[in-house]
Amino acid sequence: MHAVYLASVYLHIICATLWIGGMLFLVLVLMPAIKNNANRRELLNNVGIRLRTVGWATLLLLLITGLFNAYYRGISLQYCLSSPYGRLFLYKISIFAIIAAISFYHDFFAGPQAIREMAQGTDSRKFVKLARIIGQLNLLLALAAAFIGEIIVRGW
Repeated sequence: MHAVYLASVYLHIICATLWIGGMLFLVLVLMPAIKNNANRRELLNNVGIRLRTVGWATLLLLLITGLFNAYYRGISLQYCLSSPYGRLFLYKISIFAIIAAISFYHDFFAGPQAIREMAQGTDSRKFVKLARIIGQLNLLLALAAAFIGEIIVRGW
């Protein structure tokens, strides 16, 4: 069973790296590289759809491996309510739920609306700004979840 746990932890780390790395790639590499590109909207749409597919698979694997890892380590509801590290685990799960909700809104509403605004060339750009802010918030939350995970495992 310990080998399964180690594989689960490994997969959890890889998925967290992929999730955060994908967002950092968008912010630090793709967006600056295509800022003045004539095909910017198409590129964003194609990369966004591909990243959305990978992202949702990653989030599902993070949920499954995270819950399995917690179970293996003996983290129970009583532990969560009675210990500082247990409360950190609850914070991490709460942040994960917020990330999933924000991602759903971004991926299936704000993002597609932003692409439509870009295609129409409207002056409003309300959803373009909203999608950017939501993406940045999601990145900050993901970094916070990773940091909390580090504290849970390594201690404060």
